[in-house]
Amino acid sequence: MVLYSAALISELTGVLGRPAFHSRYNITDDVGVQLLNRLQTHGDLGTEYERVPPVLVRDQQDEHILAAAVAGHADYLVTGDRDLLVLDGDPALGSLRIVTPAAFLSILDRPSAS
Repeated sequence: MVLYSAALISELTGVLGRPAFHSRYNITDDVGVQLLNRLQTHGDLGTEYERVPPVLVRDQQDEHILAAAVAGHADYLVTGDRDLLVLDGDPALGSLRIVTPAAFLSILDRPSAS
């Protein structure tokens, strides 16, 4: 399950609209719109949570993302944000893993243990 929040959609909309993001990742406006549409169509809208577990978040603007992941009982938070990545393994986050997109793709490619 993919979990998202209204705050995350707002943040993604801003990031996907940046010319620097377009040139760095070779993404057009249409691809950004498609990504947002798919996220909202196939994901689950989580409740907004303002409080995070007792962990030190370096960037207070990331608190809503971490809080939504914890409150939504997410297994993974996939991000390139270093301020969130450094929190991976913090005992206050329980079993939540914070990983890069590349690491998450590797996890998905692993054969399942049956």
